[in-house]
This record gives sequence, structure tokens and C-alpha cells, in this order.
Amino acid sequence: MSTAALAEPLIKKVTDAGIEIESMPFIKVEYLSDVPEIKECARKKMTAVFTSSNAVEAVARQIEGAEDLKIYCVGISTAELIKKHFGDKVAGITNNARELAKLMLEDKEIKEVTFFCGDMRRDELPGLLKQNGVAVKEVVVYNTILSPVKVEKEYDAVLFFSPSAVESFFSLNTVSAATVLFAIGDTTSAALSEKTTNTIIACERPGKKLLIDQAIAYYTKTKQELA
Repeated sequence: MSTAALAEPLIKKVTDAGIEIESMPFIKVEYLSDVPEIKECARKKMTAVFTSSNAVEAVARQIEGAEDLKIYCVGISTAELIKKHFGDKVAGITNNARELAKLMLEDKEIKEVTFFCGDMRRDELPGLLKQNGVAVKEVVVYNTILSPVKVEKEYDAVLFFSPSAVESFFSLNTVSAATVLFAIGDTTSAALSEKTTNTIIACERPGKKLLIDQAIAYYTKTKQELA
């Protein structure tokens, strides 16, 4: 089961591998409109930070192009969306927020960043930057709404794409000891570790497609071992 909606090509990829998958979203995203700081992107030189593709989408909905943006981000999916909307603006990309903060701190010219985020953003990145003298302007551009659902079936695996989805899922559900949990990255994996002792498999690099590929590889190997 996927705890987020999946695009048709990803669903087809899973089913073509002989694996059944069901999608059941556990969070909803509410994009905010008329955020003044977003308009500044189009006319002001800025170092921008994105740790989620939702934040990129929220900004892209309000501006078209941004010539003087220098962007740092977490995850392949986020970087691909940035390229789609803003071109080749990514100056740095890492697998998690803490690594991203450390990467930015290596650039001594960075004195201030604008962190476009959701209302449930975590503290690692802004905290580390501020501790090291970099000013962080946090701009909330979307709200994350937990939408838990009671799951009646038992699944061999559950896929998680954010700590918020972990919180939403476990607010109503438990998993059997045999269920394998797949996490899109280290932060989501850590959130799962707080809820369960089940086997957790985290992506080495965050991205929806990469998580799907990892799940397919895991079960393909399992089938081969059982054959």
C-alpha cells in the first residue's frame, strides 16, 4: 500500500513487476495563495531553499520564472520539479535537510536564505543554519492536513513519503510484525522508528520513483530467493 497518491506510470511500473498496489493518501496539501514573499522571487536576487516538492509547486503556482534564484533542495523529485518550473537553478542537492544545511554552510558567501516550507516543517535545517550565523527567512507556502483512514486489510508492505504521513497513518492503524515499511528518506525512516520496530527500508536518495524502484527490487529478490 502507498500512503500517497501515485501517478499512473508508477502504478503501471509496479503492476508490470507482478506486484499489486493500492494507494490511500493519508495527508492533504493546501497551497496558500497571495504570499508576498513568493512574488519577490521573480524580481529579487535570492538564495532559496526547498525541502519538499510541495513547496516548489506552491511557489510555481504564483510566479513564472525567476532569473536571480540560487536554489538548494532535498531530493531528486524536488530538483526535477525545480528544473521544470525554474530551469537550471539548483546550486546544491542532498538527501536530507541536515546535509543540505551543512552544504550551504560551506559556501561562506551565503548570509541569508529564504526557506519555502509547509506549516509542519521540521527544525533541522533552519536550526543548524541559524546556529552558524546564517539568517533564515521562513515562508510557509502550504499547509499539511492529516487525513487518517482506518485500514482494514493487512499488507505485505506500506510505503511512506513523509513524516506527516507516518503520523497520520499510525494515529489510527498498526501493522503486523511481518509488514515491511519503506521510507522515502532518512527523516521519514526516523519517524517510523518512533512508531514501530518493523523492518524499515529507506531510500538512499529521496524520490517517489526511487522508492518504487526499491520496493520492486526488494520483492523481486524475495521471489527469486523463494523460487
